[in-house]
Amino acid sequence: MNVNEKVQDKRKLRSVRTRNAIIEALAALQSEGNPKPSAEQIAERAKTSRRTIFQHFSDREELTAATFEHLLENVLPPQSRDTAATGDLTSRLDEFLDFRIPLLDAIAPHRRAANLILSSSTAIAGRRSALRKKMRDDLSNWFMPEVESWPDDCRNARLNALATLTDWEVWDSLRHQWGHDAKDARSILKRLLFAALWPMDSHGGQQNSEEPSGS
Repeated sequence: MNVNEKVQDKRKLRSVRTRNAIIEALAALQSEGNPKPSAEQIAERAKTSRRTIFQHFSDREELTAATFEHLLENVLPPQSRDTAATGDLTSRLDEFLDFRIPLLDAIAPHRRAANLILSSSTAIAGRRSALRKKMRDDLSNWFMPEVESWPDDCRNARLNALATLTDWEVWDSLRHQWGHDAKDARSILKRLLFAALWPMDSHGGQQNSEEPSGS
């Protein structure tokens, strides 16, 4: 490697580090409750300049999208399960909520930040749709016996209903609109999911079921 190549490599490395610092600065500010920090605030946290930010990102939308990707890949809890869960429905619900609720809590400040530009950002809307699809498809790993028992003509609709119940907006509503503490919100969500998952009878209605035990 000649001198010019070494210089270029150092510049590339410095550029990557600066870009990552900007992304991490925005993520940190959002986590601290500032959904839309100014470019100056981001620059101060990243120890760089406002001009440098927009040398790396063409606009605020591109920076927000890059931050969302960084969070999904490096920061947030896993969004999906690789293998099918086992056990009865109540135990799988408990395990699922142990898995999903930390993700919903961790993503909360970043979802609120993304909501501010969602209506005008096709990039953010596309990434959110992809994440929702991933989380919806993952439900089949957690609740395969129930999903496979549903009639073909209503399986997709019931999966959509289940995905809606397990989305961030529902959890956020239970916690902050209805004002439930984490324990009560979890208990309510568990009952909703239990009802949504219970097998249907031959007439298309739900079979008699017992309330799930525990919280």
